[in-house]
Amino acid sequence: MAQPTLTAVRQALAGFITAQTGLRATAQADGRINPPAAAVLPVTGSFIRYDATMDGTLDISLRALVMVQMGPSGSGQGNLDPYLAVTGSQSLYAAFKKDPTAGGAVHFAVVREATGYGVVNHGGADYLGCSVIIDIGI
Repeated sequence: MAQPTLTAVRQALAGFITAQTGLRATAQADGRINPPAAAVLPVTGSFIRYDATMDGTLDISLRALVMVQMGPSGSGQGNLDPYLAVTGSQSLYAAFKKDPTAGGAVHFAVVREATGYGVVNHGGADYLGCSVIIDIGI
């Protein structure tokens, strides 16, 4: 079986996130989004580890950049926080914990951390966002 491309893995994770959490997710970094939404992108810096395991599994670190509208009196935080929670129907962590193969798209997908909570600019617009870091084996 051929190893999936990086593009195919990003697309599969975006589809999985949408199906499991209801969050509109895309594998592309360009253009404006209709929040709440997520863009599945490589992490900044080193994101592919070649020959990292004895069985030839390629290790990749991606981030789901989750973005919501900034709102008055912290309402943006109230909209973002459920995607970062440990449990719940919107939780990315819970979705990958329940199905660590992301619907069979990868050998494993583990949510490692959330980072960069704050204002993010995407497609020329500001959103409240956070990157959910996902370690993947393909």
